[in-house]
Amino acid sequence: MLSLLALTGFHGVTMMPFWQTEMSRLAQWIGDGGRLLTSFSLGLLVALAIPLLVYLLLSAMTHRLLRGTVPFKPLLSGLAFVALPLAFAYHLAHNLNHLVRETGDLGALLANPLGLGTHPLSRAEHHARSLDLLLSTDTLFLLQAGLILFGFWTAMQVLRHRGPRLVPNGPPLTGGRLLPMLAFALGMSGFHLWLLMQPMIMRF
Repeated sequence: MLSLLALTGFHGVTMMPFWQTEMSRLAQWIGDGGRLLTSFSLGLLVALAIPLLVYLLLSAMTHRLLRGTVPFKPLLSGLAFVALPLAFAYHLAHNLNHLVRETGDLGALLANPLGLGTHPLSRAEHHARSLDLLLSTDTLFLLQAGLILFGFWTAMQVLRHRGPRLVPNGPPLTGGRLLPMLAFALGMSGFHLWLLMQPMIMRF
């Protein structure tokens, strides 16, 4: 579940303008050539490791707040369900961007579904079509923010319902004891919002 969360964020990062530049810089530094396989793999490993390490640290803080009344391993796996709604919400919000930006020629597609007599579009034509949005930019951002907020709310519901089951005995997993996982969900949601606000490289 945490890997899914990390991968959705990594997918967004690879579409940022700085990604290609940094990968090329890393490739020059380590002597990677060709299709930058080693550089990309290193970037993927870092992108996977950071959320996992942050989650591990915050789970350890939760374990300490519970004064060790629950074994660490079941707590670690039980709290991981928080990651699913966060990943799903960002994935939907990211793909909403594609849907809105890449359906400007939907009418032409429906009129000629087999593409008879058509020719490849130039970069300028691709760019012009990407500006012909299905929805306004403000509406798109509002819908994306709403999806991220819904994902955060769902993650909190997961915590609220799973908490009592994870700690059948001892101090309840409520109030201040939820702060580490709340910080995790807030941090990931904030990161996802930041990604959505960045200019995305369109791949034609």
